Amino acid sequence: MNTPRFDIFKCTIMGYRSVFAERQYLMSAALVPMALTTGIEMVKFYAVDKHTVLTALLTMLPVALAAAWFMFLQTRLLVFGERADNVAPENAASRKQAFEISAILWMLIQMAGLAMLAFSLYLAREGRGDTVNPMLSIAGYLMLGCALWGVRLAIAHILGAIGYSIRQYIFKVNGAMVSLRMIGLMLAVALPILLFSAPVEAMFFAALQAEDVTVLQVAGATVLRVVMNFLLLAFFNAAAVFALRDMLGKNGTWQGINT
Repeated sequence: MNTPRFDIFKCTIMGYRSVFAERQYLMSAALVPMALTTGIEMVKFYAVDKHTVLTALLTMLPVALAAAWFMFLQTRLLVFGERADNVAPENAASRKQAFEISAILWMLIQMAGLAMLAFSLYLAREGRGDTVNPMLSIAGYLMLGCALWGVRLAIAHILGAIGYSIRQYIFKVNGAMVSLRMIGLMLAVALPILLFSAPVEAMFFAALQAEDVTVLQVAGATVLRVVMNFLLLAFFNAAAVFALRDMLGKNGTWQGINT
């Protein structure tokens, strides 16, 4: 039985190396998803007057689908060496099914994250009073526990993309340390990107708050923000693929990741 462990920094470095090695293919694969995401962000800025959980959900779903398609292509490249222009006709049906499963899993993960964020904001608002509802406190602790347990499912879309059993993964990769390691991987991957993206985020929010902001300024800041987000997705998805390789082992089911 494989020990569900992986080297956080080794997987991070290998993830970064794989993205740089395949930068041309990944850039071409990301063009349409990034354009769609940019368009949706512009619509949110100019056409949505009141931002609610419902509007966040409606705009999140197509963005999540675009990101799922990009990560699906990247995952298939890393694991099977498959590129969008060399798919065998006999594999088209299974590949389509794998994408559907991967996209559904990714969107469910995003919806769960949005639900937890909304509930956290609700708890923070309710907790401002003099008395705190004990049931809300219990619900908050339960949510925290579920979030910690569910961190390991943040990479379930990769399993869907390669046809690996989610049930087998859950039984094989268990324990709180796995979730903690996964959080560590997220932080290790995100830190270099955040150092560069922080000025972009500051510029984006400054553009939103300026009274004389132009469409060109908003569009430029939005494009930069979207590019940074897709870079983060690419690096984390690649690092997560290598982490799964270490946890699940190089066996027939995994089919041997290309390194």
